Amino acid sequence: APHDQGLGEFPALKRSDKGSQRQTEGLVMVTGALASTSFVFAQEIVRVAQDAGIDVAMQQSDGGGLDTVQRLLQSDSHAVGIVQADVLTFLSRSPDPDLNRVAEQLRLLFSFYNEDVHLFARKAIQGVGDLNGKRVVMGMRGSSNWLTAHNMLHTFKVQPAEMIDDLPPIEAIVAVLTGTADAMFYVEDKPAASFVNLRVFQSNPQLAPLVQEVHFVPLHLPTGLQAYMGSAIGPDDYSWVGPDIQTLTVEIDLTGLEYSGPPDPGDPVCGTLATLGQAIH
Repeated sequence: APHDQGLGEFPALKRSDKGSQRQTEGLVMVTGALASTSFVFAQEIVRVAQDAGIDVAMQQSDGGGLDTVQRLLQSDSHAVGIVQADVLTFLSRSPDPDLNRVAEQLRLLFSFYNEDVHLFARKAIQGVGDLNGKRVVMGMRGSSNWLTAHNMLHTFKVQPAEMIDDLPPIEAIVAVLTGTADAMFYVEDKPAASFVNLRVFQSNPQLAPLVQEVHFVPLHLPTGLQAYMGSAIGPDDYSWVGPDIQTLTVEIDLTGLEYSGPPDPGDPVCGTLATLGQAIH
C-alpha cells in the first residue's frame, strides 16, 4: 500500500550476533515509558520474579513498538519485552524481509491487558474512510501508537494526504481541537488521562465550543482480523462522550525470542522463563 512506503527508512532490526555469549543468569525486561501501564506491570513482575528467585532488570524503551523489539534483539542478556500483539502484523506485512524474519522470531510468553484504539477527529470525519485525503496524526515515528495507526490505515485501505509523526499526544489533541489536524490515533487503556481532561474544556465558556466540534470515530472489527478485538468507548470512560462508540482493542503481551532449537527444560534460560511464567500466573 502507498502508505507503507518509507518503512525502509528505519534501521534494519537485526538479532544480536552474541548468541551463546549472552548472560544466562537473570533477565532484562523492556517496558514502556515511566507513566505507562506497561511500566507499572513490569514493576509488579520484577517483584514477583524476585520472590521466585529470578533477577529481572527493567529497561525503558525510548518509544515502545519497534524500539522495544530492537532492544530484545540486541540485548547483551536474555530479554523479554512488553509489546502490543499487532507488532507481529506490522512486521509480517512489511516490504523489508529483515522485519519479516524478526516477526518469525517473536514468541508470546504471557497475555496481560488490552488497550483501546481511540480515533479522535473533527466531526466532519464520520467514518474511517473519511480519513482519505486528510491530515492524520499517527503518533511519534516508530512508537507503539505509530505502529498501530499504520496497521489501521492498511486494514481499512485509507490513504491520508498527510501522516503527521512528530507530535506527542497532548499536542496532537490540541491540533485536532484547533483544526490544524483532522484526526489522530491514540492507543491506550481507557480511560486515557489525556481525553479525560477534556472535561475541563466543557466548563470553560471559551473552550467548550472546541469540544463540540470533535468526537471519537467508530471502528468496526473487519472480518478475519486476528490482531484486534471489538470494544467500546462511552460516557463511563469520558464524561463528554455520548452513547457508546464501537472501537477496537489490541492485546498487550509479554514477548520473547525463539530458541535456536526445541525448548529444553534443562536449559537455564528456558527454566527461568518457565518459572517466571508460573510466578506471573
